[in-house]
Amino acid sequence: MNLKHPLFTASALLLVNLLLAPLSQAATPPDYGYAELQGINLSSKDIAGGKLDNLKITDADFSGIDLRNSSATYAEFTNVNFSGADLRGVKFKYAKFIDCDLSNVRLANADLEHAKFIGSTRLSADDMGEAQLSNTALPETNAVQAPIASPVLTAITVAPNLPAYPTAPQSLKPYAYSKLSDVKFSGKNLQKADFKYAELNNIDFSNSDLRGADFSHAKLRNVSFQGSNLDGANLSNTKLFNANLQQTSVSNTLFAYAEFDDGSDLRGVDFSSAQMR
Repeated sequence: MNLKHPLFTASALLLVNLLLAPLSQAATPPDYGYAELQGINLSSKDIAGGKLDNLKITDADFSGIDLRNSSATYAEFTNVNFSGADLRGVKFKYAKFIDCDLSNVRLANADLEHAKFIGSTRLSADDMGEAQLSNTALPETNAVQAPIASPVLTAITVAPNLPAYPTAPQSLKPYAYSKLSDVKFSGKNLQKADFKYAELNNIDFSNSDLRGADFSHAKLRNVSFQGSNLDGANLSNTKLFNANLQQTSVSNTLFAYAEFDDGSDLRGVDFSSAQMR
């Protein structure tokens, strides 16, 4: 092969390396930073630990790919199929996913700070334990499913008409033991959601359907339930600091051993049908 031929560009060389690297015995992970690629098929390939920073790639098949512990900061993925991919520990800071399929991916310990899911992108994660989602823009579709175990979520905005958790009965407990800050759940359907032992700070649950939700043993600080429906919810042993429960419905809500500080606003709440002990 004549590498000096004018048609053999740097991008073409990167493409060849990209296709061959998973099959080689190279000791160092592949480096595809700043490349611009299209139409690549890396289905089920192993490029764990690779460098994809600032990569721009379109119309690619990454289904089942092993990208564990790779770095893809500022990468831009357009119409890329990640279904079934192992993305554990990948650094996706400031990455963009445009019209991508991330169904049934593994995202434990992935860093999605400032990442953006745009267009018809679908996200359904089998594992998001300890994933970092700070200032992350979730998909603006109704196709998000992410059973989360002990995540760190900050400044998340749940898009309009987006279910805040999967509706399947087996997936109703994504928030137990989690630490959430600056999350907006206003107006969402959160029936039977499980927040037990969670630490919630600056959370907006206003006008949400929280019937049957479990907040037992949780610590809530600067949380607004204003206008929400907490009928049948469990707030036993819950500590609420500067909480706003104005005009909240609490029929058959369990408040046994719950603690409210002096900064909490309980105006317009009818506790007559709540269970206080």
